[in-house]
Amino acid sequence: MKQIVFTETGKLSKADFFNSLCLAELDYEAAAGFSSEEYALFRQVHMEQKRAGRSWSECSLVTTMLYNMTVLSNGNQLLKLRRISFATLAAKINCLATKTPTSDE
Repeated sequence: MKQIVFTETGKLSKADFFNSLCLAELDYEAAAGFSSEEYALFRQVHMEQKRAGRSWSECSLVTTMLYNMTVLSNGNQLLKLRRISFATLAAKINCLATKTPTSDE
């Protein structure tokens, strides 16, 4: 029935799309959001990247790679850190870039 609806309208609801992938909607990375630990790590990586003042300091892809390498090298299993895709981090990077840094950063 859902395939008929899609064929006729060319649209598929978000819930039906995730069900077709055998995923719950909240399993989707961007919908899951950041834990406080992940956000703190992300901010720290982004600030240190900016401080470097190199040609790659403004590159969102570098931020993503640095973040994910840090997550992979994390030895503390109590921190609930997970790797995050470039597409998900790009929006967060743009959001951080619009905020003005404070003196304690």
